[in-house]
Amino acid sequence: MELIKSLTIGAMEDLSVSLSEKNNKIDIEKIRKNISDYLIDNGSKKFVELYNDVAKNKNYNQAYTTLNL
Repeated sequence: MELIKSLTIGAMEDLSVSLSEKNNKIDIEKIRKNISDYLIDNGSKKFVELYNDVAKNKNYNQAYTTLNL
């Protein structure tokens, strides 16, 4: 995952796939839905921050918590 500056559909899918690969007990569709809900509730700026935190720091556990997974 590369760091991003703005929201894209590809970034949403990359984050979904990365989180799914790290924890295959969570259905990828649930991850996609929770990412969409997070984006709606918090906006694109917060999504970019979350995405970049996972991409840079590999902070998967915090991402699961943030996304209510």
